[in-house]
Amino acid sequence: MHRHVVRKDGVPRIDKLIVNRDPEQYGETNDDKDRPMFEMLVAEELGEDSSKIQEEFFSLDD
Repeated sequence: MHRHVVRKDGVPRIDKLIVNRDPEQYGETNDDKDRPMFEMLVAEELGEDSSKIQEEFFSLDD
């Protein structure tokens, strides 16, 4: 995964995310699921509550 970070109003923001699509390494192919997965990983790394993001992520299976 590669990130591209820009600043908007002085706040760093990721404006591009490249996801590994090698099926032996990462099986997801849905971009709509990649975004909340990435947000969950960042939130958890920062020690933040990711429960709402998890709800969004798992609701995409329906």
